[in-house]
Amino acid sequence: MAARILIVEDEMIVSLELMERLKVLGYEVTDTVSSGEEALKSIGKTSPDLVILDIMLAGKMDGIETAEIIKEKFHIPAIFLTAYADKQTLDRAKIATPYGYIIKPFEERELHTNIEIALYKHKTDLLLREKDKWLTTILYSMGEGVIATDLEGKISFMNEKASKITGFSIKEAAGKPVSEILLMKIKRFDTGLLGSYSKKPEGFEEEALLISKNGEEKYIREMVTPIIDDNKRIQGTVIVIQDISREKRIEIRLKNSERKFKALVEKSPEMIFLYSTIKGGIYYSPKVNEILGYSLEKLRTDPWMFMENILPEDRQKIIQLYNSAGEGENFIHEYRIKDERGKIRWVLEHAVCLTVNGEEKIIEGICNDITLTKQAEEKIRIQSSALNSAYNGIIIADLSGNIVWCNESIEKLSGYKKEEIIGNNPRLFQSGKQDEKFYQDLWRIIKNGKVWRSEIINRRKNGKEYYEEMSITPVKSKGGEITHFVAIKEDITERKTIEMKLIRAKEEAIRSDHLKSEFLAQMSHEIRTPINNILSSTQLLKSEMIELVDNEYRETFDIIERGGWRLIRTIDLILDMSAIQTNSYKVVKKRLYLLDDILLPLIPEFKNAAKLKNLSFSFCSESRGDLLVWADRYSLTQIFVNLIDNAVKYTEKGEIRLSVKEAAKAHIVVKVSDTGIGISKEYINDIFKPFSQEEQGYTRKFEGTGLGLALVKNYCGMNDASIKVESKKNKGTIFSVTLKKLEDLLLGDTNKWKE
Repeated sequence: MAARILIVEDEMIVSLELMERLKVLGYEVTDTVSSGEEALKSIGKTSPDLVILDIMLAGKMDGIETAEIIKEKFHIPAIFLTAYADKQTLDRAKIATPYGYIIKPFEERELHTNIEIALYKHKTDLLLREKDKWLTTILYSMGEGVIATDLEGKISFMNEKASKITGFSIKEAAGKPVSEILLMKIKRFDTGLLGSYSKKPEGFEEEALLISKNGEEKYIREMVTPIIDDNKRIQGTVIVIQDISREKRIEIRLKNSERKFKALVEKSPEMIFLYSTIKGGIYYSPKVNEILGYSLEKLRTDPWMFMENILPEDRQKIIQLYNSAGEGENFIHEYRIKDERGKIRWVLEHAVCLTVNGEEKIIEGICNDITLTKQAEEKIRIQSSALNSAYNGIIIADLSGNIVWCNESIEKLSGYKKEEIIGNNPRLFQSGKQDEKFYQDLWRIIKNGKVWRSEIINRRKNGKEYYEEMSITPVKSKGGEITHFVAIKEDITERKTIEMKLIRAKEEAIRSDHLKSEFLAQMSHEIRTPINNILSSTQLLKSEMIELVDNEYRETFDIIERGGWRLIRTIDLILDMSAIQTNSYKVVKKRLYLLDDILLPLIPEFKNAAKLKNLSFSFCSESRGDLLVWADRYSLTQIFVNLIDNAVKYTEKGEIRLSVKEAAKAHIVVKVSDTGIGISKEYINDIFKPFSQEEQGYTRKFEGTGLGLALVKNYCGMNDASIKVESKKNKGTIFSVTLKKLEDLLLGDTNKWKE
């Protein structure tokens, strides 16, 4: 099932592009929103698997604050998508612990990799939390008392059983030294005196006489194990205590010879037992409690308890084996048994039939818990099966490069059988396309313990060459020594073929773009020259004849002049758009005064244009200081030329207003507002598309090519500016352009803006 993803991005174009790329990659987009508030509402309705959000968002909350709420409230992973990669932003982002961080502009492969890693990591985190809850529940429900301490011997955890044994509540014990809770009359039973809980370098087990909170004396069995971190440093201890008072009182009454025998048996790392085919269990060593959780008292009370907890399919085999055994006969077998918590454990039993008395047979045996071994075997079996069924070819080689293992996919990849590959050297696959230095560099990297990745041309058994993407990872022992190398090989021949086709197509497209640019430049020259001649001649005739002709001819001069300038304007727009589309426009950024260099020089021209239409034109700046920006002069000027020109063009009555003010976070906002015809809701999402106009065809009221706002959007991108539009039909329109103030840019590289 495809992962469901929510997009939180306030830049519409980026949001649409991201949505399309996610769909191409096979993901389901649940929603696209532009603010943190909308994101929280959408999550409550759609429950996505992952959220991709911009750090810089419009609204009260930015992306980092939104991600923190999503993590706390919904436990959904988040990936940051932003053009801001400065240290301050990264430090803030770390607090939200995102699952990924993608810098704009991004590639599909980077996007796909981050999403898959984030989903996998989140799934792993959920499993770990579930496991943590499971382990905590087990500790609280264990039949033994469990106490954990820190390095100073202070109690950090105690379960209900330990509370019952010591008489201290969990709340009373928390934070106290363990010596104040485990008040002992030290006894030398088997393993010596109770030592330092947090400083002893190895664990130990012993029995002691405990004085509980109410003064009652209890015999306990205590197992102390140090808590050791990855650096082999002791961080505290875990103490498991069992109340064995009744068991010890019985044991004390036994004869000295029996005590000596039992001391030997009870300290055995194996569980020792005696079993009668008529009476059931006769004796079990205390290890049965450690392995299976059964108390010795329960086993004495119910002699058939041990046998009844063996799984039925194994129990019948054991009963049959015991009943058919001859005196002195030895046997070894494995079986599964449920422990006290109902968990299945594997046991390896070595047994002998001691005596046969009619139908009764006495069996003596030693049992070892092999659960971990069985689990390890199953894990190895699963891993081996997974590696064999993997799509990519996998080989494992020793330090000399000799192949010791390979999966089945390597046969399909190379055409060789496993028998031909194992014991051979990877030189078997070489095509001769890579020189000796290539392989020398490969060996140098992996012998230094680093991962090597590259593309390579290899040869199949049938002699056919193919492209292969390969990574080689060194395998190290616990001591850090390299023991083997694992190579993962993927056939990328088809991908390389497609890439080469794309490269050729790109080169052809570039050539086509250059031809188009040359054609447009030539056409511009061919059209501009006669138009300029026409305009010059018209102006000359107008100046000479203006007083000699009537109003009708005067208007004809104006029509010719307006038409000529309209044609030149159209050519300029087409050439500018062509330069952007072919990446031939050279952006030259420098320090500029926004008012003196850009805006103020435009006012006289457009004020006069507004006056000709009986419109009011006003300019207002709320800033008292210099407004410095880091921008390209031509493209920044064209942003406001197009916006103001449109305002004049589409306004029949009222006013045009140009305003400047400083905004938060060292930004400047320039607004161009009018009282014109406005833009409909249906069309407003398309205003920045090239050749797009709300009114189409020969009947439209207003002239134009539909390129002006498309150029404005591109020029904003070149100058790290953003643009938004607010409009009501027949009421007017406000375009807001937000620029970075140079003071903010100075936090970066100060050399880049010096003239």
